[in-house]
Amino acid sequence: MRTLAAAYPVQMLCEVVDLPASTYYSGSNKSDELDLRAALEVVAVQHPRSGSRRLTEELKRVGWQINRKRVQRLTGAYAGRDLTSQVVGEQFQCLYSTIRDRPT
Repeated sequence: MRTLAAAYPVQMLCEVVDLPASTYYSGSNKSDELDLRAALEVVAVQHPRSGSRRLTEELKRVGWQINRKRVQRLTGAYAGRDLTSQVVGEQFQCLYSTIRDRPT
């Protein structure tokens, strides 16, 4: 069906096979989502202490069209677990244990 979509309107193709147009488009974002997550992780590692606003701006500079709420959802900020704190967490644990174990 994707090959025919180049030659014919998607709406017409969907009517012929009795398929809602939303079903046709629903699977097309999955690969974009994976690419976006990869780009978000790269930006989060480069700016480990940044929040969703800074990460959104950095992604826009790279060329992504994205809004802040989507960045928050992808980083898990709504769920109380932030991607940036997970990335930095291991580095912080190493730094903290080094400082803690240092003789005073």
